[in-house]
Amino acid sequence: MRNARSLVGSVRFSLAVLVFFFFLQTKAQNNTSAINVQMIPDSLNRKEIRIDPSSATLETPAAELFDSVVYVPLQTIKQSIFSNIDQMEVTRKCYVILDESLNTIFLFTKDGKFYNKIVNTDKVAEGTFKKIGKFVVDEKREEISFLDPHSFYRFYYSFEGKYLRKMPKVISGEDFYHMSTGLDIYLRSANQILYRSNKAFFESNPTVATSNILVLDSLKKIRYGYLPLDTSTVALDDLYGVAQTFYNNHNGRVTLSIPYNYNIYEIDSIGKMSNTYCFVLPAMNSLPNDFMKNPVYKANRVSYLNNNKNAVYSITDFYQGDKLVTFRLVNALDLHNFLLYNLETAELISMIEIMPDHACFKLPMVQRRIYAAANNHFFISALSASTLFSAKEKLRKDKNWEKQLPQHLKKFYKGDQLQNPVLTLLYLKK
Repeated sequence: MRNARSLVGSVRFSLAVLVFFFFLQTKAQNNTSAINVQMIPDSLNRKEIRIDPSSATLETPAAELFDSVVYVPLQTIKQSIFSNIDQMEVTRKCYVILDESLNTIFLFTKDGKFYNKIVNTDKVAEGTFKKIGKFVVDEKREEISFLDPHSFYRFYYSFEGKYLRKMPKVISGEDFYHMSTGLDIYLRSANQILYRSNKAFFESNPTVATSNILVLDSLKKIRYGYLPLDTSTVALDDLYGVAQTFYNNHNGRVTLSIPYNYNIYEIDSIGKMSNTYCFVLPAMNSLPNDFMKNPVYKANRVSYLNNNKNAVYSITDFYQGDKLVTFRLVNALDLHNFLLYNLETAELISMIEIMPDHACFKLPMVQRRIYAAANNHFFISALSASTLFSAKEKLRKDKNWEKQLPQHLKKFYKGDQLQNPVLTLLYLKK
């Protein structure tokens, strides 16, 4: 009897030990989950956007969409001349504009007056930078910073354009974004993942080494990894990239989209990512469901897109208003396919075909893209000076047209076609 009781006791003890070690293992796994690849939940308000690009409404009057359109000429003086807006951020104080061809960031007040620029001839900087990559702004600290892809540093400047400091880069990315809470968010391209760039950085965090999206805290430690890439099904130079991944809608979160993915995501102030929109396109405009997983497409994805030019491989320039969202569908046709979508009525509108009317002084409103949004109230685009002068030429028979222009536009038209671009603020109807 004692032996039987002893045996039962031994079994119970062994089971207790197993349960204890299982608990420890589970706890250890849970403790490392903060730097493991995260599942992405749908947001509570996740919405499916089901559209057919070919059915977009054409020639919608501007007054049906916008309460007003404000034109902001960017001051043209010798020190401020630029040609391209490759990136723009809007702050409470200023417009921050990067012209990559000049390797310069230009700073303009909200009424378009030039006041400074960030250029690599600044003798105050400790070892001038070589190249401005993507820049980010910190509204709380009133700082502009950027990664120099040709050096080991990240450079910091004030909103006044004054050099502040440089810090060693922690990691490289195809694109990156900074939250005012101190988080840095990086997009890592397929080539960077396949080349195993920043290899030493991932030695202690191998589970996130293939993540497309990384969130680092203010101590430069990985907090989250999202959207892992299956490296077994992707070859080098197999995927197209896009100019921009992160979009600031000024709501305390950042919106992002990545190529070969029809979802729109948001990351909140603590680095949690959620799926907010999902696009559904017609078959002729869609990639195969297994396009990123099936090895048959490995090293053949570029040729597939060249042979299927209607297939959309990226949804970019995604900004949200109160009830309207704007975005661009990117395919091999390289069309300026800017669209507006009404979240309440599901109406799809071609932005490039919006009819100018009294809301915009009968002038064009959008040219290359939407560059920014502000507090759900307005979108920001830009026009070249030559485009506005061409529009004036077409309106020259309307004798009352120029009389109705605001004073700053009358002043603009006294200049020439070589002036800086003009920003357009598209105030949405409420």
